Amino acid sequence: MTINSSTGEIRYTPYDYGTFPVTVQVTDVLGQSATQSYNLAVSLASPAQPPVIVTQPVTAAIDGVTYTQLVVARDPQERRSPGRSSRSRSA
Repeated sequence: MTINSSTGEIRYTPYDYGTFPVTVQVTDVLGQSATQSYNLAVSLASPAQPPVIVTQPVTAAIDGVTYTQLVVARDPQERRSPGRSSRSRSA
């Protein structure tokens, strides 16, 4: 957390959620000061959401041939590229 001494702007990028105590103190040129304390409540950007599978399943298999399905999913709250997972099962 930083305070711009020229403008008084407080800047803070939270990397966790919860309630955090904040105390700000200012001092004038005469050496007099004032203090303000408060709790900063940091919440998740949105409620937790489960991943979403974006591929359609292969619903047919052949007896004696290995069934393979590539599953592609994305996390609606993640900004990175979709994750990949694959499963295979012998029929």
